[in-house]
Amino acid sequence: ANLQLAKAKVQKGDLEGAKSVLKQAIQTADSEPLKHVARLRLIQLMLASGQYEQGLQLIAEVDPAKAEGFSASYDELQGDLYVALDRIDEARSAYQSAIRTGQATPLTQFKLDDVAAPAVAPTAAN
Repeated sequence: ANLQLAKAKVQKGDLEGAKSVLKQAIQTADSEPLKHVARLRLIQLMLASGQYEQGLQLIAEVDPAKAEGFSASYDELQGDLYVALDRIDEARSAYQSAIRTGQATPLTQFKLDDVAAPAVAPTAAN
């Protein structure tokens, strides 16, 4: 129910309200998978609202032993947060880690290719 409520709040533009509902869901959910879904959605909202360091902190608090099946999603989001912070080397490592799990989406490979491409310097016009 909390996930649906958070979704409704996002659709109404109430990101702070949605974050609050998701935090509550993380605290009160009976199952680990439900907690992970709520945490991943909260991190996505943090990314969307520019709370990059807070998102990274939330990922750092995840116990890898309890995140089985979700590690690729956490790694991909970590990469997205690093890209937003212009920490490209760390983003590349996070995306590679997601791909190594074998559970990454095809989009993750595109993101890795994007950060792996050398930056093109603008040329001066004569």
